[in-house]
Amino acid sequence: MIKISIFFCVLFIFLIDISFSLLQNNIYVDYNIERNYNSFEECGLNGEPVCTSLEDAGNRAIILSKTSSPTTNSIIINSDINGSTPVSLGNLYNYCGTLSIKSSNISININIDGSNSTQQPFLNIQEADQPNSTYPCSVQRSFQFQYLNFKNWDQTIVNININQETNLVPPDNSKKISVYFSSVNIISSSRIILIYPKNDTGQIYNPKSTIIYFISTTAHNLSSSNLFGAPGSINDFISPIHIVGGCISKNINLKNSTFLSTPFIFIERGEIISNVQTLISNNNFSVNPFIFSVNSTISQTSTLFKGNELSTFIYFLKCYNTQTLDIDFSNTTQLPFYRRNKYLGFEYEDSLTVIKNSSLRIINYLIMTNSSNSIENSLLFVENSVFELEFYNMDSFVQSKCLLNTINSSITLNNLNITAFDSPIIGSNSYIHFKATKYSKDTLCSCQGCEYYDSTQINTTDSCNANTTPTETLTETPTPTPTSSTETPTPTSSSTETSTPTSTSSTTSITSTPTSTTSTTSTTSTPTPTSTSSTINPPTINSKKKNIAIITTILGVASIGSLVIFSLIYKKFKNKRYLTKLSSDKTISSDSVLDDNMYAVAEEDEKDVSPTIDISIVAYEHEHEDCAQLDGQ
Repeated sequence: MIKISIFFCVLFIFLIDISFSLLQNNIYVDYNIERNYNSFEECGLNGEPVCTSLEDAGNRAIILSKTSSPTTNSIIINSDINGSTPVSLGNLYNYCGTLSIKSSNISININIDGSNSTQQPFLNIQEADQPNSTYPCSVQRSFQFQYLNFKNWDQTIVNININQETNLVPPDNSKKISVYFSSVNIISSSRIILIYPKNDTGQIYNPKSTIIYFISTTAHNLSSSNLFGAPGSINDFISPIHIVGGCISKNINLKNSTFLSTPFIFIERGEIISNVQTLISNNNFSVNPFIFSVNSTISQTSTLFKGNELSTFIYFLKCYNTQTLDIDFSNTTQLPFYRRNKYLGFEYEDSLTVIKNSSLRIINYLIMTNSSNSIENSLLFVENSVFELEFYNMDSFVQSKCLLNTINSSITLNNLNITAFDSPIIGSNSYIHFKATKYSKDTLCSCQGCEYYDSTQINTTDSCNANTTPTETLTETPTPTPTSSTETPTPTSSSTETSTPTSTSSTTSITSTPTSTTSTTSTTSTPTPTSTSSTINPPTINSKKKNIAIITTILGVASIGSLVIFSLIYKKFKNKRYLTKLSSDKTISSDSVLDDNMYAVAEEDEKDVSPTIDISIVAYEHEHEDCAQLDGQ
């Protein structure tokens, strides 16, 4: 009974396959034979000469889609196409239905070399500029590449330029286009897909109306284009995959490629939905992101990102939806960042993930699955955004020096463990909300002007101040030169005051070598951060006593000298006064006795105002008093 059931199942499948073959037309192409027909309408089908160019086969397919009942046709390529002549299917906008372009043998891929195909894309779907000049389709346009190898394509393999669908629920399928790459290899090329809306004015399109499928398809040895500019730009080259208003379903595998001037994928107002395993390995992206997403939604799961060199994995700009990024980072090296020119006017940042001017949520991203990554900069850079990062389970992060660099943003971290980072969050002027997240307040000190919250606001002032209280140490003893009773230190070019905060021990070293002058009244302080801390012992108290004693002695001598000068001036004044009075008295009396008495009075006055002072005794007493006061302190 079981054998009978199997027999009928096999018979049923066989009959369906025969029926499908009868309902489609096969158009055969061979570039290695001479042309022996007059028009493309006379080639390709059974009983007709084989077409000698893909363009003839494409035109024949358009005629068949209009005149015959089957809506599925195939272009079957019998032999390799070398790069000696241009290769193109032409403009197939007027084709309605499904068209397969495939190898005649499913076990052997046909090579299609595009070395001389610099003028036209391999497949062009170009809507005419004039209204009503194209053939309307009532069914969806679908193009399928199977068992092919595209080599040396610097021109675009697939170009779609139409008035794209803006309705989320389209009234018909007239604008719906799908392109399938199935069991295809793309080798040593720079351009794969270009989807760009006709007469684009920034509106939102239905991305699923223009969709690209990569099924068991791999790109090898790709590079950035250096021939063709990106749409709307005169300074930047076009990415290998450039999509505006379209969708990628099932992303492409990528190996051994180098992108020095463009991202690999640039997508705007579109979607990437990839839920099958994808391998991205041994590529060099330089400072360019693997994906540059502008106002798009990314759901990239089951992706192995292995052995790549890059600065940024993904760049989000003006994105507003939940993004799912289940990426297994392995042997990933983050290259030293250097500030390059902007790409399409957008500036790169030194982070594995960049989020700008967005409001989005990422789930299960940056989970530690392999410890052999080398990430030197932050995992996330967030600027002017509202952002939430959530783990399903409290896993560990991909290892890096810093989790988050945030500027003017509101951040929510949900179900995370950030205790492994010494400084998990840096930046400025942001709000950080913890939900079921493990953290240490001691590590929340590197974000200037940031506020932290769990159920209430977290006070980090005490813990941060405790870790960053500076300890001043002097590296050199000042040697003052007295100029007056008040000294004003002035650093010179060889003696500046340097404040050296140290990240490892929170100790501040101050190097001060002031040189006093009589004309300078300001002090310049130049902070210089260093990565190490050196502690030098300060001078002992005996050295301080000695300096104070010297200063006191000098000041005492100066004071005594001032008193002596004052007494001499006063003595001269008294003598002059006495002589004046004596001259006056001579006119009144010539009594010599009175004159002797006046001299005696003058001598007594001189003794009163000119005391005999022992300078050494006074200096010693001043020194003794100052030292006693210092010892008392």
